[in-house]
Amino acid sequence: MRWEVRCATPVQIVLVLAAALPALVYGGVGGPFGGLLPFGMVILALRARPRRFLVVAAVALIVYWVDALLGEPAPPGYAVACTLGFAGVSYLCMKHTAALASLRRRLARVSGTDPLTGALNRRGFDERLQSELAGGRPTTLVLADLDLFKQVNDVYGHQAGDQLLAAVAGRLEQGLRPGDGVGRIGGDEFAAVLPGVRPGEAAALTERLRAALADLAPASVGYASFPADGVTLDELRRVADARVYQDKQSRDRRPPSAEAVAAAAQVRTGRAPRVSASERRRRSVADIGWMSMLGGGCGVLYALAFAAWQPAIVVLATLLFTAGAGLMVGAGPVSRFARARLVIFAAAVVEAALIGGMAALDGGVSGVCALALLVPMPLIALTSPLRVSVWVGGLLAAVYLVVAVLAGSPGGWYVALHLGGTAVVCAVCAVQGRTAGRQRRRLTELSRRDPLTEILNRRGFEHRCAEELAKGGDTTLVIVDLDGFKQINDRFGHEAGDDLLRWVAGTLTGCLLPHDVVGRFGGDEFVALLTRNDPSVSDRLRVALAQRTGASFGTAVLGRDGDDFTALYAHADADLYADKRTTKATVAAAPAITQP
Repeated sequence: MRWEVRCATPVQIVLVLAAALPALVYGGVGGPFGGLLPFGMVILALRARPRRFLVVAAVALIVYWVDALLGEPAPPGYAVACTLGFAGVSYLCMKHTAALASLRRRLARVSGTDPLTGALNRRGFDERLQSELAGGRPTTLVLADLDLFKQVNDVYGHQAGDQLLAAVAGRLEQGLRPGDGVGRIGGDEFAAVLPGVRPGEAAALTERLRAALADLAPASVGYASFPADGVTLDELRRVADARVYQDKQSRDRRPPSAEAVAAAAQVRTGRAPRVSASERRRRSVADIGWMSMLGGGCGVLYALAFAAWQPAIVVLATLLFTAGAGLMVGAGPVSRFARARLVIFAAAVVEAALIGGMAALDGGVSGVCALALLVPMPLIALTSPLRVSVWVGGLLAAVYLVVAVLAGSPGGWYVALHLGGTAVVCAVCAVQGRTAGRQRRRLTELSRRDPLTEILNRRGFEHRCAEELAKGGDTTLVIVDLDGFKQINDRFGHEAGDDLLRWVAGTLTGCLLPHDVVGRFGGDEFVALLTRNDPSVSDRLRVALAQRTGASFGTAVLGRDGDDFTALYAHADADLYADKRTTKATVAAAPAITQP
């Protein structure tokens, strides 16, 4: 691998020389092979790291100008315009690729982050712990299970419980070293991974974490060290889990105090980062604007510095620059517009017409201005959806052919080579863009799914809820809270509790219609959004869940009980605790939860 990395730059320089040779031998930079080197640099901008690209690009620039000076003469200003145009599109391709890589990294972080607390979620924590175990150095896993946390939800409501959970995550992060990791792996269960901590140090650090939580949310704590207590994630978790329950039995547990709950509401906590759904579209629109500005700017420079005075080209180039600037400045609003593609299509038609007019006035496709029809195509193929890139690219190619027929060209071979070479580069860019798109969609889906139950998590449910509420109509929000769920974890372990949660998720999904939305907010709290007003839904779900667990329900109807998610959730939460009070005696007399 190191050998390949070291050889990459020399090999790419050799390819640059090979791409420049045909133009030197036949036709110069304005000939049929003059585009090989510039388009090759666009492809390299997609694949190479910025530092390596700059080295190879410097060599390519020198070689290109050797071709321009020693090969057959090109039209005045052709080499300058080609250099500026392809340098601009290469920079934008490299910038867009880096932006997409940054977007993927942020989505990857989001997919491993708990949307409520900003700590790692179960998936993210397991990946972090697995990474530390793979490194082979001593590592300690700490589990912390909050004492009697259920009483916070029962007495103060889920919002107060959520605030306390977020405060606990922040307190744990403050009590650990910068390289340690904190995760929320269950409703009120937290975990920490401590790289480099050996068994002899683990007990003291565990007590320090317990003390850090004592005045906020007392917890039962257990730990396991790699490799002394186990060598796999499951082995370490079983040992730490057993020590948590030993700790539970050896001490008097108490719920968080009213003062702690009130204080948690005032704590500013780090929620999970968000990635705007329109960010990629905004960048795509802005990049098209940049390309138009680049083409217009180069057109004005060419008309003033190299061409005989042609005011019509100056006017068209100025209009092209202005249109691109407007598209770039308005990229944000356009990306949020429901018919954004129509705006892009309209802009493409206008800009293609302007560039076609410039090329026709400049003598046809062999002139400098015709480059502005070819140069944007790779960037459009990279940044735009397939339909958009095919439509816009086809439009530019059609205008190029019309200019070739009506205004002149060196011959069919010249047109075929330039369009064919451009098509190959566009295909490479399109593949790169589609691959990045698939990765991004997968990460987005992971960021919205609960790792345990595979239904929507809080982030995903709120996103879908916002979409459904925006449509209006009959909509019902249902909150489901399992009765006595803590007994499962305490008596049979977290594996049994996890199994029950997965069963509940599947049962709720199966009892509702396909277009209804089901999510898990954490712990034993589930939510559902029904696209209708169904007064009997709670009774049906209660009967279905009664096979393995009792549950309390709260409902809220859009319009009657609130006009947004916050109001609906608050009403359903209050309704839930009213239901708990009426069913408490039944649950206590005949517990519904049985061993899975």
